[in-house]
Amino acid sequence: MRTDGGHVMTGAISATDAAVTASKLVVFLDHVKNNRIEYLLLLALGHLAGATTYIAQRASGVCA
Repeated sequence: MRTDGGHVMTGAISATDAAVTASKLVVFLDHVKNNRIEYLLLLALGHLAGATTYIAQRASGVCA
């Protein structure tokens, strides 16, 4: 392990970066749950572009 600016690095991403990414995902999902139209449109466009299929394929590998 090495430290980088006060953060302990344990691989490709640090625990701090993982926590920030997870919190952003939680905020996005909260906005979708509260029917924020701009997030729903973004989710629909991502689905049309095939992003949701890509994410579902990656997630299925994690749970298998």
